[in-house]
Amino acid sequence: MMNLADYNDKKVRVFLKDGSTFEGYASHNSFEYSYAEFGVDAECLQICEYLIRDREIGRIELMEAPPSIRSTEEDMAMLFSVRRSFSEHMKRWEDNELPDKYDHNCFEYSAQPAREEFERALEFQRERGDRFIKLEGDHPLEDDFGLSLSITLTMQLEGSTDGWTVNDEIEIKTPAYKDLKEIELKHFGPVYGEDFAFRNIDHLY
Repeated sequence: MMNLADYNDKKVRVFLKDGSTFEGYASHNSFEYSYAEFGVDAECLQICEYLIRDREIGRIELMEAPPSIRSTEEDMAMLFSVRRSFSEHMKRWEDNELPDKYDHNCFEYSAQPAREEFERALEFQRERGDRFIKLEGDHPLEDDFGLSLSITLTMQLEGSTDGWTVNDEIEIKTPAYKDLKEIELKHFGPVYGEDFAFRNIDHLY
């Protein structure tokens, strides 16, 4: 029997019983913590935003990684909002630094939310003073509550990539902060205002 606590803060490759795999630095979440924070009734390993239940795991491999990778992953994690349990079928993503950025402040569904859950989410948004609501998930909803459809899908590329070549017209280089700010203002300034665009570019870069 695996002791999931042995893999805390280590880089791992997790093989699930359904054939899926996850790679990255793992955090061990006890049963009590998983239930209190996420409403999940299982001991879990957490890799980035993914919670992997103990009963889903087939086996785990330890991976070698340079020490610098860990600090890089921690820095990257600061770019994203924090997830917490909201209702039976929904998690809430929140970003206090950019509360008006809808893709950082949204609801993630794991199954079809009830009308009461959606109404509670709407009321939550109104109390915050938000003028938007966004639901995210990896499958269509039977009832989308009149929202425009947008589904996040994960695709697996088939075949070998050995024959791929780089387009000669594409130039890859490190962008200057000034250029990034101009792009942000051009595309998001007219929609969200210059104040938001400046805060967003500072937050990201």
